[in-house]
Amino acid sequence: MRIAIALLAVLLLSGPAFAQRPLSLRLEEQKPYAIDISGSYGVSPVAIIFRDAMFGGLLGLAGGAVVGLAADSDHVGRDVAIGAGAGLLLGAIVGAYDAESGPHISVHADRVGVAAPF
Repeated sequence: MRIAIALLAVLLLSGPAFAQRPLSLRLEEQKPYAIDISGSYGVSPVAIIFRDAMFGGLLGLAGGAVVGLAADSDHVGRDVAIGAGAGLLLGAIVGAYDAESGPHISVHADRVGVAAPF
């Protein structure tokens, strides 16, 4: 019974902590910066590498199973593991190339009216 009362008291006291408060932003002075964001937006490079590595692993797994069943049915598990590992590595290499050749974003910030770099 004491635990239930303690939990109820904690919930009642923590209620105001989860209340929604309006957000406000006040800028005192205007900063003299010019920001230029250019480029094309795309999928994250990590997501591209991971996706290509997983598809390569699945294709290698299927290829290893086909080779294992067609050539030597005594060592199918070994052939499947070798195919999956090779596919995973080749997929990661292809994904790294694909991520590097994808869209890039560049951000340039310059102070307005100041010739020297900051």
